[in-house]
Amino acid sequence: MLVGAGLGLAALACLGTTALVKDAHSPAYAKARAEEKERGETARRLALKGVPADGNVFRNDALFHAREIWDERCSGCHGLAGTGGEKGPDLKDYNSRAWIRGFLADPDGPLYMGPAKIDKGMRAVEGTSDDIDALVEYLYAETGAADADAARAGRGRDLLSKKDCDTCHAFDGEGENDGPNLKGRGTARWIAAVIADAGHPLLYTARNKMPKFSGKLTAEEIDQLAHFVLALRSK
Repeated sequence: MLVGAGLGLAALACLGTTALVKDAHSPAYAKARAEEKERGETARRLALKGVPADGNVFRNDALFHAREIWDERCSGCHGLAGTGGEKGPDLKDYNSRAWIRGFLADPDGPLYMGPAKIDKGMRAVEGTSDDIDALVEYLYAETGAADADAARAGRGRDLLSKKDCDTCHAFDGEGENDGPNLKGRGTARWIAAVIADAGHPLLYTARNKMPKFSGKLTAEEIDQLAHFVLALRSK
């Protein structure tokens, strides 16, 4: 009897271990662990400003409400920890040169548009190291970054036709195409427009799969959320 019970417990332990091993190799599990780590690091940083009466150190963040909106509305599709999103890009370090470079190298990768499963999406951009640097700087400059190299960004602007970027994109803030108009790409105004209606003709058009939040969130909440996304770029 005792032997049978012992074997039963051993079997349960084995099954439990197997489940844990499977979980450890699950992308969803890895994403959850990474985001929990990021949230813990943020909490420790905010705790240095003092602990509010209710113990919620996230209230020390000026973007506290935006974080609440993100958790409720956005976290199911996007990641923040560099492990990928469920249905959209991972926005860790969004708008940095490194993020932009990674996107150009692998637009359909797991950290970028891959999870969205868009048919006939953007192809990887090929070119010399100098070409890629220039294109990255052009896109980086469009975010309004104060440290953008204007000369290098100008060279990137000159490469847009050569690299066939104008086949899918316009660059003047007015023209429509299959892909987003890149004028002001990555600014607070541009991000707010994506949140409000990513399917707008100046943005992702009919290929868009992101919900329209105009009408679901107030203009102020959309603006707060845009600034939350902007703040994800490492300093």
